[in-house]
This record gives sequence, C-alpha cells and structure tokens, in this order.
Amino acid sequence: MTLMNWLKTPVELKKSSDRRSETRIDMVMACKFRDATGKIHKGLTRDLAASGVAISSSVIPEPGSTIHLVFDGHGSHAGKITRTFDDGFAVTLRQSSLAILALSSL
Repeated sequence: MTLMNWLKTPVELKKSSDRRSETRIDMVMACKFRDATGKIHKGLTRDLAASGVAISSSVIPEPGSTIHLVFDGHGSHAGKITRTFDDGFAVTLRQSSLAILALSSL
C-alpha cells in the first residue's frame, strides 16, 4: 500500500485490522534514519505509538536490522525493523520514548 492510499484509508478500517494493543496516532512528518552501514536516509512517518513507528521510505532496511531514527528537535531513537511493506517499514523502539509519546499526543 502506498502512502497516498494509506492516507486515504478510513481510520475505522485501520483500527479494525490492527491487532496491536497500543494506541497509535496517524501522523505524517519528516524523519531521517541511520542504517547499519551508517548511511542516512529520509522518510515520512505513517503513524506513531509508544513503542514503535511506521515509516514510508524509498530505502527499506532488512527485517531484524537496527536503525536510529531522528526527528528534528526530538533526538535519536534506536529501534529494530519488525516488518516491511511495499513502500516502508515498521520499527519497534528499544525503549518507549518520552519524545515519541509527546509527538503521538499532538
């Protein structure tokens, strides 16, 4: 599913197909991530939760690899790639981050 199709999907459909226990907030904002090789790539968030984030990007890291997400003004957040999709990936953060919680409450 492309980012544009994701954004057009009704919230009710997203929630009914979601089996995660944490609340997530649909939020599109720019981010950068450093992969295991040290290269920095750009992406856009799809949604945020206390323990993770979904990212749309033209670069999709391998599942199981570790990346470091950077949001302007919100520090770096280490996480593990838990799944991928056509135009992005999901990251489980190593620690639930207060910065992510603050962002997800916007």
